[in-house]
Amino acid sequence: MPGYDFYDVTITAFDVHTTIDPHLPSAPDFFQEEFAFFKSEEAYNQAYWSQRAAQTPHFIFRGLPQRVLRNHLWRRYIGKTDPIGSDAWALELPLVGHPPGRLLALSGDTNPQARTRLRVYLSPLGWSTNILIRLQGHILNRELIDFVARLTGKPPQTGDAPAESPLLMDGTPQSLTNLFRQVEAWLLEEVYVPDRWLGSHLQIPLHLVVSLNKFDGDIVGYKAMAPADQGLMLSILYGRTIEALEVVRGKVPDVLWTKISGSNFALTDFSHGTLVFAQREAQDPEREAALHCLVKNIRDCLMLTFTLMHFHTESQKRAPDADPEARVTSLRDYARSNLRRLRSNYHNEFCRNLFRHRKALKKLSSR
Repeated sequence: MPGYDFYDVTITAFDVHTTIDPHLPSAPDFFQEEFAFFKSEEAYNQAYWSQRAAQTPHFIFRGLPQRVLRNHLWRRYIGKTDPIGSDAWALELPLVGHPPGRLLALSGDTNPQARTRLRVYLSPLGWSTNILIRLQGHILNRELIDFVARLTGKPPQTGDAPAESPLLMDGTPQSLTNLFRQVEAWLLEEVYVPDRWLGSHLQIPLHLVVSLNKFDGDIVGYKAMAPADQGLMLSILYGRTIEALEVVRGKVPDVLWTKISGSNFALTDFSHGTLVFAQREAQDPEREAALHCLVKNIRDCLMLTFTLMHFHTESQKRAPDADPEARVTSLRDYARSNLRRLRSNYHNEFCRNLFRHRKALKKLSSR
């Protein structure tokens, strides 16, 4: 493989579920007592800003911490310099849940400095399970491609490399799909009332956000890269080898290219994932914090827009004629106004490009 040596890579895998049933007119009570505040604007705001913990056997949920709410995306989305005390219900801000102990590990053959973390973002609209993996040290290109392949359930392409997922739960390899299903099962048992549940609506089964955070090599924008280097970027994103000749012949997946600034770029396949390569920051140790902030903002932008968009679309299908006073109607109306808010207030080039090219987002966020 050409041109690049990588030393720090983060990979976030997330799904998106919407929950329409609990908010339909005349719906039974779907929430466990600990989460009864999901039924009321006043109660949700009080619980959110008090940072009261809502605890289940597997997770501890609280409102987003202040340091997160003051970052660029959430502050712009909320529309205030100091977002604390805003209307969390109308803004459909999620709670963040983390397991009280270590839930996931990585297999022993994985990068020795690798770390992993699980978070669940839970709101009246549904939830998103996020699994973050960070690889550090010298990471060979082939090892990185095979790691993504194993993570996403594709056959590895090197010798005798094991085909199992690198993720472990209780010492047993688990695919991302199985991990997402396990979290779903826990939430349906611990947050909602199981015997009244008709099922969540899985809207995004998997989206990867892969960020190349530290590297040796030339700083070159994606469009100016040699075909072999473009093929490497796509190979890392998809977890399979894409040769230079395939790039030259146009026999590669159709991705949305975003020029973030200078040579920094992102490649997005809405049905698979996003590769972020902020090259200038990745070769400047003093810009490491800014790079990680950018990647978190891109992940949160994707997760938030997909959640709002799919809740609006699915609730329109399920309850198009619901009473204007019904909870499902007000949450749907808020979802559309929040998409407009995000598009108007947050001027990150990745987010703007997302709204330009995702037709459903463009339509819902238009005035």
